[in-house]
Amino acid sequence: MNTYNSIAAQVKREFTARYKEAFGKGPENTSVEIIGDVIVIKLQGFLTPLEQAMHRLPDGAGKIEGIRDSVYCYLLSELGVKLKRLTGKSIKKVLKDLNLDEDIEHLFLIMEGVIEKVG
Repeated sequence: MNTYNSIAAQVKREFTARYKEAFGKGPENTSVEIIGDVIVIKLQGFLTPLEQAMHRLPDGAGKIEGIRDSVYCYLLSELGVKLKRLTGKSIKKVLKDLNLDEDIEHLFLIMEGVIEKVG
């Protein structure tokens, strides 16, 4: 049986590992919270040196977002398989809030139903 805390810990571990593989650098801090049918992943200190340099260029922010969107499609499809095994629910929608100036990003995974609170 998976509890909220164990699901959150497994999401954090899985997402951070895949993130490091994809970007070559992991976030300095990752937190995961489950609220009803939403899983919130907060990344802090995630920008790579290349992204930090790109952010200073004209339209650098747009380019960074484009790259991240492409990589996240892959990361989140893998995470979706894991979440389906853990919760029995699929990811219905993903929303993002990217703040490059503060080096913080929130990912909101909207699941197909409420993740039942166990433990």
